[in-house]
Amino acid sequence: MLILRKLKDEMTEPNYIEIGTKEFSFTILNINPQKSLISLTMNINGLSFGTLDSPTYMPSFIGDLRKLLQAPCHKNYNLTIENFLENLCINHDLGDHYHLTLEETFDDFSKIGVRNQESIFFLFKLHENPFFTYPNLSEKIIYAEHVTINSVESALKKLMDYLATLP
Repeated sequence: MLILRKLKDEMTEPNYIEIGTKEFSFTILNINPQKSLISLTMNINGLSFGTLDSPTYMPSFIGDLRKLLQAPCHKNYNLTIENFLENLCINHDLGDHYHLTLEETFDDFSKIGVRNQESIFFLFKLHENPFFTYPNLSEKIIYAEHVTINSVESALKKLMDYLATLP
């Protein structure tokens, strides 16, 4: 079920919008948004990555997610839910392939995104001494999550629909 709702119950301000599903969504700071610059986080299975403290350049952010969904360089049909972490993270370091950029508001993280036939696998590792504050994330943990390709495609489409309504 797709969600486009105010996050009044989860945040104290009514100026936040969530677009997507519980599995994969974007939280947007809806104060003077512009089509090409939006403050947002990417939420994967309840974990939020990125920051609302600075805007993200949306053309590059969307381009990186489209590349993840479509480009051969982000495809590995040998990965499964059972083996993706051990194949993408060796000795607590993220591998050299499948890196994501997601724009500068995500620069506090090393990021990997790769897909098989049905799922997208994400790994995030918060750098030591990050520029922004992430009270719910630790620098010592590699966050490994997987979601369906459909959930990312759907949330991205809804995000682009939302951006189309902005000046």
